[in-house]
Amino acid sequence: MLPVLGFGSVAYALDGYFLGLTQGHTLRQAMLKATVIGFFPSAIQQGISIIVIYYGYQCLYLWQQEQ
Repeated sequence: MLPVLGFGSVAYALDGYFLGLTQGHTLRQAMLKATVIGFFPSAIQQGISIIVIYYGYQCLYLWQQEQ
């Protein structure tokens, strides 16, 4: 059972790596849509302070994508 788990985890990691290499734009768009649809409404219900932290993270992420 352990070798199966080991190979599965390596395959899963490589799948994410190569998906990011080939479909980076699609993944970024999906992340931004998920943020707008899922995170912001729940953050507004919780309080505004968490939005400022996450907004800073998003700005950093987008800034790194431009470079």
